[in-house]
Amino acid sequence: MSNALKIVLENIENMSSSEKALAAHCILSALDKNDNEDIDSEWLAVIESRRAQYKSGTVKLSGWDEMKKRILE
Repeated sequence: MSNALKIVLENIENMSSSEKALAAHCILSALDKNDNEDIDSEWLAVIESRRAQYKSGTVKLSGWDEMKKRILE
């Protein structure tokens, strides 16, 4: 993981909602347009799969604090 990403993740809780939205917008805008032609359909497939796992009880949900801890390890 890059230092830049670590800094963002460590400070995300201190950002306002509008700052988080701007950061997300900048990251998504920076994606190479040629590499993500199918990104919407791919994300939809991921979302549907995870929703099915959640509904069936096969996954355990984690809060932001736990996720941040695992990401930064």
